[in-house]
Amino acid sequence: MEPLAKPHTTSIDLSTASGVARAAFSRDCVVSMERGMHARPSVMLIKLAKHFVNSEAGESVEFRVGDYAVNPAQGFLYMLGLVAGNGSVLVATVRGVEFERAQKFLDAVQAL
Repeated sequence: MEPLAKPHTTSIDLSTASGVARAAFSRDCVVSMERGMHARPSVMLIKLAKHFVNSEAGESVEFRVGDYAVNPAQGFLYMLGLVAGNGSVLVATVRGVEFERAQKFLDAVQAL
């Protein structure tokens, strides 16, 4: 996947009623593989999400193509269901993670 001409990161405030600040960070990436996002890149995204995000601490990842969104924790077949063909825009969103770790995760997704 290669980045869009102007990749961006969006921060969204998800503060809870208890006052604990939680943020979501998002980045758009263009799928630039001739056959689209197939099995190997899907598995790599799942492994990447497991490495960077601790779901037990309330952190989460979401990948979206168009109106279809998937949490990689749902599994491999759901990731394939994104049907991200060559030229599709894949939106990666990470929630509940501090800024530096979110940036590292989004950079790794973009590089993939």
